[in-house]
Amino acid sequence: MQHEAAESSTRETNRGADQIAQSLVLAVLFAVPALMCAHASVVNDPDIWWHLRTGEWIMAHHIVPRVDPYSSGLMGRPWVAYSWLFELAAEKLYQWLGLVGLVAYTSGIILAITVALFRLLRRLQTDFSLVVLLTFAACFSMGRLYSPRPWLFTVLLFILEVDILMQARKTGLANNVPIRVHSRPSVLYRQLFGSSLGGSVTSYIRIGLVGICILFALIETLALFAAMRLSRNITTSVEELYTATQRVDRGDFVHRIAAAPVGKRDQLGELARSFNRMTGSLERLLIEQQEKERMQSELTIAQEVQANLFPHQVHDLPTLQLHGLCRPARSVSGDYYDFLIFRHPDNPDGSRGAESGVGIALGDISGKGISAALLMATLHAAVRAYRLASEDLVYSPSAIAALTASREDLAGDSGKLFESPGRILSLLNRHLYRSTQPEKYATLFLAHYDADSAHLTYSNAGHLPPFIMNSVGKVVRRLDRGGTVVGLMDGMRYEEDRFRMNPGDILVAYSDGITEPENDFGEFGESRLTEIVALYRDQPLSVISNQVLLALDAWIGASEQPDDITLVLARQL
Repeated sequence: MQHEAAESSTRETNRGADQIAQSLVLAVLFAVPALMCAHASVVNDPDIWWHLRTGEWIMAHHIVPRVDPYSSGLMGRPWVAYSWLFELAAEKLYQWLGLVGLVAYTSGIILAITVALFRLLRRLQTDFSLVVLLTFAACFSMGRLYSPRPWLFTVLLFILEVDILMQARKTGLANNVPIRVHSRPSVLYRQLFGSSLGGSVTSYIRIGLVGICILFALIETLALFAAMRLSRNITTSVEELYTATQRVDRGDFVHRIAAAPVGKRDQLGELARSFNRMTGSLERLLIEQQEKERMQSELTIAQEVQANLFPHQVHDLPTLQLHGLCRPARSVSGDYYDFLIFRHPDNPDGSRGAESGVGIALGDISGKGISAALLMATLHAAVRAYRLASEDLVYSPSAIAALTASREDLAGDSGKLFESPGRILSLLNRHLYRSTQPEKYATLFLAHYDADSAHLTYSNAGHLPPFIMNSVGKVVRRLDRGGTVVGLMDGMRYEEDRFRMNPGDILVAYSDGITEPENDFGEFGESRLTEIVALYRDQPLSVISNQVLLALDAWIGASEQPDDITLVLARQL
């Protein structure tokens, strides 16, 4: 009797240990699939956001949509109405708990599926270990379902229906349903967990399994905590990015994301720092854009001012036709040309005197852009000042007459000073040398035409030599007498030359922007310029200049204009 009592006590002890081990194994079995839902990327799942937006739409309109309102692939097609309860429930959970609510919802459904599947397999197989392995394998095979979906209910109901059918087939009860349980909890517990792990399983193996279960439970607990923290970090970062984009959209480029510590090296931290760098770059770009617009406005004003420095209406002399043009390579030009009309003193009857001659100036400033344009304005002002030095001082009889007078009426200028272009160049050279930087200089061609004798007196300060073409299209003279450029060295002397222009002769003066442009065939060159002028020598001077520009544009092609283009023409009648 004592031996039988000892064996009974040993069996009860082993049965209790087996039940504890089975309980721990089931706890891990039921927890692992549910906890795996915490690893599912709910944020990156496009379908769950579609379901949430649909649920929000149903709550806002209090009706079920007839067609799909949001998804990109099925928009406009008949809506699957079986999922509206799921979408309402998911939207409510998201409003209450955020992403944690969706994860908890999915974990609960997966847990219910795991329990129902274990119960079904337990009904078919009495080996506890085999049932656990099959349930675990089946749950892992549903890995793609670890995201909130309406058909999770379908999977759960299918397993329950199969379980009911198996129970009905076994007992012969056609109306066997899950809610009619005629058993005590203790009997149900004995049915589920009463079988032993087998006589071959030793106590050490049971202790090892218990330890493994506890270890897995701790690991899954830590994984759940890490997943919840990661979810919170993601939602916080997304909210901060959304707020920052709204601030930037309103024009607040000073706003920065505060949650971007230097020590945080994960992708969210890099994204926040990248956003801050982007807003800083946008702010700098806006400031630079405003500065460029301001500079462009100033360049436009400078261009208008410089355009007023060139002759607007060229007045031909009875014996000489004049024409000139300047096309800048940029907004403003460093080239310069001017026509200075001189007259005889007024007649005794008060009428204006006849034209006595004209001064012709053509220059090219070193460099391009604003600096060259400023030096060009200085050269223009100096030439005009020396022209005014030879005028007779005439006063207006009243202030009203001074306001209404023509810009040419008060100039009783005979052009005596301009009859010596070499002297003018020497004075200009001294002025530029003493008022500009050492590296700034200009080439300048200066000529004086006497209308009474048709004599042209000129001096060339380092400019490309103009040429004289006769009426038959032959170049008969190059105007290269003079000296070095103006403004580079002080105290320079410039030689002069004087000759008479015959009827039909054309003076052609130009800048290097005409002869130096290149393409694959080389430079445009002076030879092509002379060919065009000779071909159209009998046409008006404006036609000759237009043909030169057309040929030059065709030579340059689609490339940018490399230099300022200036052309001055004068024809003896």
